[in-house]
Order: sequence, then C-alpha cells, then structure tokens
Amino acid sequence: MDCSALESFPLIDTSSVQFMRGTWRGCSSLTSFPLIDTSSGTNFRETWRDCSSLTSFPLIDTSAVIDMGEAWYGCNSLTSFPLIDTSSGTNFNQAWRGCNSLTSFPLIDTSAGTNFAYAWRDCSSLTSFPLIDTSAGTNFGLAWDGCSSLTSFPLIDTSSGRDFERAWQGCNSLTSFPLIDTSSGTDFEKAWQGCSSLTSFPLIDTSAGTTFRLAWDGCSSLTSFPLIDTSSGTNFSLAWRGCNSLTSFPLIDTSSGTNFSIAWYNCSSLTSFPANAFDNVSGGNFTDAFTSTALTQTSIDNILVSLVTSGIATGTRVFDQSGGSAPSVGTGQPAIDTLRSRGWTVTVTGGY
Repeated sequence: MDCSALESFPLIDTSSVQFMRGTWRGCSSLTSFPLIDTSSGTNFRETWRDCSSLTSFPLIDTSAVIDMGEAWYGCNSLTSFPLIDTSSGTNFNQAWRGCNSLTSFPLIDTSAGTNFAYAWRDCSSLTSFPLIDTSAGTNFGLAWDGCSSLTSFPLIDTSSGRDFERAWQGCNSLTSFPLIDTSSGTDFEKAWQGCSSLTSFPLIDTSAGTTFRLAWDGCSSLTSFPLIDTSSGTNFSLAWRGCNSLTSFPLIDTSSGTNFSIAWYNCSSLTSFPANAFDNVSGGNFTDAFTSTALTQTSIDNILVSLVTSGIATGTRVFDQSGGSAPSVGTGQPAIDTLRSRGWTVTVTGGY
C-alpha cells in the first residue's frame, strides 16, 4: 500500500509484533516516528526504508532484532541516529545506506554482526566512524563505499572478513588507513578505488587475496607502496591505475597472476620497477600494463627479461609500455625478439 502521503503515525500497541518487514517502507512524508513498543521485534528488514523526510529517530527497543537489512536505507534526512540495542543483530546489509545527512554514528553493539555489506554506503556526510565490534563480520563489500567525508578510519576488527570488494571505494578524504586484519580476505576488488588523498598504505595481510582488480585505482597521492603478500593473487587488472605519484614499486609476489592488464597504466611518475618481478607469473596479459609510465631503461629491460624467464608460450601474450625509456639494444631488444618468437605482441617506447 502506498503510504507516501502519510505525515504522522499514532502510538499503536506493537508489543507482540515480531515481524515488521517493510511496514513503513516508502512513507516519504513522515517527519517523525513515535516511540512504539518493538521489544518483540526480530525482523526489521526494510522497515523504514525510503522514509526520506525523517529528521530523527526514537530510541526504540531493538534488543531482539536479528535482521536489520535495509532498515533505514534511504532515510536521507536523518541528521543523527540513536544508540539503539543491536546486540542480537547479524544482518546489517544496507541498513543505513544512503543516509547522507548523518554526520556521526553511534557506537552500537554489532558484536554478532556477520553481514555489513553496503551498511553505510553513500553516507557522504560522515566525518568519522566509531570503533564498533565487527569481529564476527565476514562480508564488508561496499560497506563504506562513497563515505567521501571520512577523514580517518578506526582499527576495527576485520579478522573474519572475506569480502572487501569496494569496501572503502570513493573515501576520497581519507589521508591514512589503519593496519586492519585482512588475513581472511579473498576479494579486494576496488577496495580502495578513488581514495585519492591516501599518501601511504599499511602492510596489511593480503596473503589469501585472489583478486586485486582496481584495488588502488586512482589513489593518486600514494608516494610509496608496501611489500604486501600477493602470492595468491590472480587478477591484478587496473590494480594501481592512475597512482601517478608512485616513483617506484616493490617486488611483490605475482607468481599466481594471470591478468595484469592496465595494472600500472598512467602511473606517470613510475620510473623504477624491480628485476625478476614476473619470473614465475602464470599468465601473459600485460595489455596496457605500463602504458603512460616513466620507466627507466633499466626498469623496462628488467621487465622484458623477467617475462622471458617466465617461459609463457600459450594463452594471452600481450605487453605494452609507453612514456618511459626505450629498451636497450643489448638486453631489452633481444628479450623482445624472444617474446615475439613465442607469440607475444610487444609494443614499447621507441617502436622496436
């Protein structure tokens, strides 16, 4: 039923109601909500979703609620949120998504929470975030995506987290990032994409990570990058694209890597790249990997020789580099000849 014209709601007896899924969804004209008895409630999924005129919310009893998925999604006029009891909550998927007028958030009890996907996505006015208990959390995909006003982030417990896809994407006011525990993380796709104010990055544990696609894409203020463990990583496509303040890169383990397309594209200050970086890679897709870089002759020689060492002679075999020095006649050009004899398509500065 369309409740978009409903401007107020009475203090009815809801003391025995357990299931309130979607009850006031779309009541976009409500400016306030009564302190109803919700002590029996267990399911608040989508309950106040798109109540876009609510400016405040009462301290209702949510102590028994398990599912809060999308509960306040789209309540974009809320300027504050109460310290409700969320100690039983396991699902916070999209709970406060789009609450873009919130400037702060309370230290709610999320110790039982497992799903935090999209929970605070597009809460673009949040300037800080509390040290909530996320120790049971496994899914943090897009959790803080678009929280563009966050200037710092707490050392939350993410030790159980597996999915970090786009978790902090677009948090472009963050200047630093904590050494969170990501030892269980497998998916880091776009995790820090567009975090353009980060000047450094911590040595987090990424040993279980398989995809790093676009992970640090657009982190244009990074001046250095740590020797993270990427030994399980297969997809590095666009991982560091546009990190145009990096001048050098560490010897990370790319032995499981198959896709490096556009990985360092437009890293326009990147001059130094280590030798032996690709000796043991599993795939040869380096399409535009080093396009628009500033690699020295030694660095481009290092890369070409390493690709020869890898021995890859099947599958995608493409390598592109431009913007830096041409490969040397004595080392780089023979390596190119060898690669081409194995079926590689090679494009480098100097047109060799």
